[in-house]
Amino acid sequence: MKIKQIKKFIRDIEKDGINFFSSLFNGDGTMHTKINFDNHATNEEIDCSKLISIPTMEEIKSTLDNMEDEKGVGPDCFTVEFVKKCWDMIHYDTIKTIHVFFEE
Repeated sequence: MKIKQIKKFIRDIEKDGINFFSSLFNGDGTMHTKINFDNHATNEEIDCSKLISIPTMEEIKSTLDNMEDEKGVGPDCFTVEFVKKCWDMIHYDTIKTIHVFFEE
């Protein structure tokens, strides 16, 4: 599968995820119980092992660098800008946490 197709696949999943969670929290009373993956690539069309492999420090840092500064990282409400500015102090713990997530 070509890089362009993989990027489209990821954008499509991202769009479906945004639509799914937007509908949950819009307050219109409707709730969907599953995301429709019918239009997405199958396991044979994409190397899924790349999606579950433990990311390297370079991949994690590159992802962080490509995120918008004002976005929230998680329930702690720290912005991406905060994480970027504190990276030298928190990178070890951050990377270890991400690796533990992928190992379990």
